[in-house]
Amino acid sequence: MRRLMVLSVWLFIANLNPRQAFAQFRYQPEKLTVGAVYHYVKTNLDGTAPENVSLYVVSPDSVVALKFHPGAERAGLVCARLDWKIFCATSLSSWQLFYTGERRLFATLKYLPQEQSALVEIVAAGLAPEKTPIKRLPFHLYNFDFISLNLAFRHLIAPEKSFVLGIADPTFSETPPSFAYKGEAEIKFLGEEQRGGVACRKYAIDGAGLQNRGGLIWVDKKAEHIVALEIALPNNPDWRSYKLRLLSVGKMNQSAWEAFIEDQF
Repeated sequence: MRRLMVLSVWLFIANLNPRQAFAQFRYQPEKLTVGAVYHYVKTNLDGTAPENVSLYVVSPDSVVALKFHPGAERAGLVCARLDWKIFCATSLSSWQLFYTGERRLFATLKYLPQEQSALVEIVAAGLAPEKTPIKRLPFHLYNFDFISLNLAFRHLIAPEKSFVLGIADPTFSETPPSFAYKGEAEIKFLGEEQRGGVACRKYAIDGAGLQNRGGLIWVDKKAEHIVALEIALPNNPDWRSYKLRLLSVGKMNQSAWEAFIEDQF
C-alpha cells in the first residue's frame, strides 16, 4: 500500500510537468503576512523613467500589484492567484484604473495544468484567446515585475542553492502571438551583502529566458522579500533596462489598500 501511495504521488508530480524545480521549495505559510504591502520604485538602471510599484498581499494565495505615477489619470492593477503546489501564479487579471473610478479589464491569464499551457487573452486589443505551452515549472512573468518570484523566495528550502525557473511574458505585438514562453533562467547564490542598509542574500540571474541579458537580485536575509533587482533586459518596451528598489514595507487592511489606490490619482 505504501509503495502504491508513493507511486501515486510521483505520477501526480510527473503529470504536472517533466521539467520542474519543486523539490527546492516547501510552502511555509507562516512566512506570508496577509495585509503586508511592499512599495517599490521601478526605473532604468541609470535611475530614469521612474514608476511606482506597490505589492499587496490580499490572502495567502492572492496578491495584487499597483503600477502608478502619483497624480496621473491612469494606473495599472494586476491581480494574481498563487498556487503553492507549483510555486507560481496560475491566474492573473490585468486592469486599467482611471481617476474617474472606472476599472477596465486589459488582459487575463490562466495556467492549464493538464495541458501544461497558459491561456492568455488580451481583452483590450480584441485578440482571441491563445494557448502558450509552458515548458518549465515554476514559471514567472518578468513583466509582472517578478512579483510571484518575490513571494516564492521565502519558500526556498535552501536559499544558498541555485535553482532554475521558466519565464513567460507578453510579446507586446499587435498581432498573435500576444504571449510567449521565453525560456529558462538560472538563479545562483553569490553570497551575502548589505543593500540599502539591509543584510541580503545576493543572487545572479541569467539565461535564455532573459535573452542572456541578466543581472542581480538582492533578497532580505531575514524577511526574504526582494530588496533590489538590476537586470539589463527591460521588462517593458517603454524602458531600456530594469531596476527595482524597495522603498518601504507596511501593513494595511483591505479598505486602507483601496483608499491608497484612490489617493494616487
